[in-house]
Amino acid sequence: KLAAGGGVIMQAIEAGANIKLTIHETGDGVRLEGQDSVGREIARRVIRKIEKNAARDLDKNPPKFVQGIKEHLDREIMDLGKKAFQELEIPRAHPEIVKLVGMLNYRTSYTQNQWKHAVEASFIAGMVACELGLDIKLARRATLMHDIGKALTHAIDGSHAVIGADIARKLGEAEIVANAIGAHHGEEPCNSAYAHIVAACDAMSGGRPGARR
Repeated sequence: KLAAGGGVIMQAIEAGANIKLTIHETGDGVRLEGQDSVGREIARRVIRKIEKNAARDLDKNPPKFVQGIKEHLDREIMDLGKKAFQELEIPRAHPEIVKLVGMLNYRTSYTQNQWKHAVEASFIAGMVACELGLDIKLARRATLMHDIGKALTHAIDGSHAVIGADIARKLGEAEIVANAIGAHHGEEPCNSAYAHIVAACDAMSGGRPGARR
């Protein structure tokens, strides 16, 4: 099905998802190549519909079909971003930051889902802040955003911490939040207690038993 029609369907998926598809020599599998984790998810969803014979309109207009899948996933991503802020009971950020938080659901680090990691680390940060008599919501906010740069490392060169800090500053986050993002791997000096909290809670979530393979 993918290779039918001169590869028009494959071309539509590759263009819409920003990845490359390679069909196995045996013809019973396909390899998704590319660093865009959201793009890989778009391709997976299209292929899954083809496998289930649910892609009824795919032959008529492949680019439009892929775009429909992409738009549906975009809505899911925004919902996930909003859900994170809601669960942590913190004010919502700029829509672009909310989207980046949602995109982390399709990014892993040593098999650890990065959306779940961000939320988990944020709850830990809130507990640490509480013990220290600091602002719980500020600690949660900075920690939730600490890995937003990972959603863009396929498109922007550099450390995800630096990328995330730059985005936070451009989109109006407080400097104390931006610095905590940029400092959690040492690329910036820690200018507040919150930066140390973010670094520590990131390590605790990533290093706890069962978090990673």
